[in-house]
Amino acid sequence: MKCHNIVEMASGQRILVIEDFEPIARIVEDVLLEKGFQVEMAATAEEAFKKIRARLPDLIYLDIKLPDMDGMQFCRLLSQDPATRYVPILVCTAHARSPEQKAAGLRDCADDYMLKPVQPEELCERVNALLRRVSIAEEKASNQVKSPAAAE
Repeated sequence: MKCHNIVEMASGQRILVIEDFEPIARIVEDVLLEKGFQVEMAATAEEAFKKIRARLPDLIYLDIKLPDMDGMQFCRLLSQDPATRYVPILVCTAHARSPEQKAAGLRDCADDYMLKPVQPEELCERVNALLRRVSIAEEKASNQVKSPAAAE
């Protein structure tokens, strides 16, 4: 399985996988661990909230269908919280959703959207792309702070 540049990006980055279906959770965990990520698992929204409050992840993989809360509702809560609003969220679902539902999810809270069954290469490329965007945004913000124009 090939993922471009993911090994360099993975060093020390933590991904919280929120997935209640054990077989898929293990596949996602194995793919991410193989690429060098630190992976934490949660099977419910309640468990995920506790893990997020204990230590903010660099990215969240979120199943839409959770046993204790609608995944999109959970996603909206994260996007409205100042502590978590900049953490990229990759939403994943086994249920085909209408284009309108996908668009609403992306508009409201999700940074990317993928369908199950999870394809390992697609998963790691999407994770890589989201983390790359965050890295570029952080670098740009850092450079703006350092530039002479920012001091004026």
